[in-house]
Amino acid sequence: MAAVSVIRHGAEKIGLNIDAGGFINVQEILECGELTKLKVSFEDILLAVKSNDKQRFEIKQLVKGS
Repeated sequence: MAAVSVIRHGAEKIGLNIDAGGFINVQEILECGELTKLKVSFEDILLAVKSNDKQRFEIKQLVKGS
């Protein structure tokens, strides 16, 4: 998936903010101009996380107020 390569190797170049833990807000990914051109969906992101054989990706749910 081309989007995985873009996120992994060029997130900051395309304006995605990476937090101190290395996470990027999923909503930010879905709204990113470069990735909307690739028609990336939430399901695509889930599939990339689940199918990555090196387990380079993880989704964590943020708790409001923390």
